[in-house]
Amino acid sequence: EFKIALPENPAKTLISEYPIYDFNRDGSVDYGDIAELQRHYGKTDASADWSGIARMDIAGDDGIIDIADLLQIFVYVMTNR
Repeated sequence: EFKIALPENPAKTLISEYPIYDFNRDGSVDYGDIAELQRHYGKTDASADWSGIARMDIAGDDGIIDIADLLQIFVYVMTNR
């Protein structure tokens, strides 16, 4: 049986040359992407730069970059190194 694992919110996944969690767009998902998410920690959909960082709202798509988003990418990086 063939199964495809989709992100929690597949509507947010765009066809891209970068992996979904590659926030710093360097071609790999690593500690640099955790740092990039941390730079925007606490920002919400009311933040002026939200359109450029909304892709970092990966856990729950709740309109805030918070601990849930940070934990999700941290677990991903730690389990895929």
